[in-house]
Amino acid sequence: LLAFASAGALLGRARRRLDASAAGLLPVYADGLALALAGVAILFPPLAFVAIAGFVLLLIRGGRGEGEKYAGLRSLR
Repeated sequence: LLAFASAGALLGRARRRLDASAAGLLPVYADGLALALAGVAILFPPLAFVAIAGFVLLLIRGGRGEGEKYAGLRSLR
């Protein structure tokens, strides 16, 4: 559930930036990465904890900077 929430938010933000044909391939990429992560977690179980920490970090930091996207560029005017 943690991976679904964090990856869903990330893919939602990416989908808004892409055109329709590229956005249609995002689920394919997500499924491929999920299978690769599952394989790595089976072969090297401690890396599953690293993946969990990455998902938590992605969930915490994911939506925080949306309003500050171009804040540094505005000061150059």
